[in-house]
Amino acid sequence: MDLATTSIPKKIRRKTFRPYNGVRMRAWGKWVSEIRVPKSGERIWLGSYDAPEKAARAYDAAQYCIRGDLGRFNFPSDKRPVLPQGSMVSLSKKDIQGIAMNFASSDFDISASCSSLVSSAVSQVPLDNSMSPDILVSGLMDGAYEPVSVSFAPTSVKGATASPESLELDDFLMLDTEWIDELI
Repeated sequence: MDLATTSIPKKIRRKTFRPYNGVRMRAWGKWVSEIRVPKSGERIWLGSYDAPEKAARAYDAAQYCIRGDLGRFNFPSDKRPVLPQGSMVSLSKKDIQGIAMNFASSDFDISASCSSLVSSAVSQVPLDNSMSPDILVSGLMDGAYEPVSVSFAPTSVKGATASPESLELDDFLMLDTEWIDELI
């Protein structure tokens, strides 16, 4: 039996949309973050978050702990976490995790942090005056934009022949609250 012909082909990985470095989305919607330590290849788990921006902030804090100001940050203009005095070299894995989680959960303005990301995405969208009534829809997986014609105004109105003056109180459906009393 030839193993080459009977083996199952490797699963082909789809390219997934990752808005930030070190951040990915789980199948159930949580955003997780981890970072690799240079030269050792070891990964440090930075936590699970509700928003991708928080996971990205955790990554940025860990990046700063490991590489200092030379790291590649998701939010380069944001302030950096405060590290214990003289601890740049001697931070353990647990220290980095703690600093990253605290920095991610600290108060910050998401809209200010994302403004550079949004402005760069908007500048990449080709605008054409002939497409003014269309909406540009992004397929987040591949980053391509596709115009979709959508009309927000109804083309015809059916059943709107009664004027507000001709309506009477009896014409409206009243809420029957007796069934609520029966439940109690």
